[in-house]
Amino acid sequence: MPHFQRLSSVIPFAAIERPACPSCKAEMMLASIEPARAWGVYLHMFECAVCNQVLKTLAAYEDP
Repeated sequence: MPHFQRLSSVIPFAAIERPACPSCKAEMMLASIEPARAWGVYLHMFECAVCNQVLKTLAAYEDP
């Protein structure tokens, strides 16, 4: 998807902070990034490799 390629050139995936799992406190992995309701807002989905917990957060980015 071209829109996601553009996002990755603006915000490197390494710059996205990986949260601790709310259940087991292990570092979660970024599983997906999807456009959300408004322009410049994205849904980040993180998964825990230890206990399979899923965490969804909203993130806003500015177009440079």
